[in-house]
Amino acid sequence: MKLKNILIVLFCFIILVKPAFPLQNKKLDIILDKLEKKYNTTDALFCQYEQTEKISQLTEDIHLEGKLYFRKPHFVMMEMRGDENLNLYVNGEKIWIEDLDLDEVEIIDFHQLSKNSRLSKLLPPFFLLTVEELKELFNISLITTKNGKNRLELSPRSAGEFKFKSFQFNVDEWGRIPWMKLVYDEENFKEIRFRGWKKIPKISKYFFQYRENKKEKEKSHKIVNSIFCF
Repeated sequence: MKLKNILIVLFCFIILVKPAFPLQNKKLDIILDKLEKKYNTTDALFCQYEQTEKISQLTEDIHLEGKLYFRKPHFVMMEMRGDENLNLYVNGEKIWIEDLDLDEVEIIDFHQLSKNSRLSKLLPPFFLLTVEELKELFNISLITTKNGKNRLELSPRSAGEFKFKSFQFNVDEWGRIPWMKLVYDEENFKEIRFRGWKKIPKISKYFFQYRENKKEKEKSHKIVNSIFCF
């Protein structure tokens, strides 16, 4: 009799739990479709961000804040101010990391993006990857947080392809990303909070290219900032 009751309980448990996996997968597909639609209908965007990086060898965290400009498919410009002062330019062919404190510029081939450890810590990975590329390169799972937010966790399919172990980000009801966390290992990670997402008109490709002429560069930034009222 006892065995029969146990079997009945197990059967009921299987019936109740089994549908949860298809539901989770369906919800994940809906979120990914929303992200893809957002990407496909946006030519260029702007946001502000704040990030905190935890490095086990350091006694204090590294804090940065700044502005990010993006234009499809592979154009990014980031201003970073705080414990480090950097400008990052990406034009789809080259990447420039301008260190304002050291007055130095590092130039990286765009195709070495994922292999450069410094760059992987500066540039959020989803800004240069389409949703289809994310699906190809990462295992994606859906996490529902305690406060009901939709959070995706992505881990590289190929070991050593990226310089981080995994990354997570929240997706709001409009398909925007307000929070992200990159996990490098058990002790080292970076959290980024994004705000003020705005769709903007296409910016000239010239804006995403480093220029040694400081007056010319400052003029370009002032024009863009005045147009978009940042």
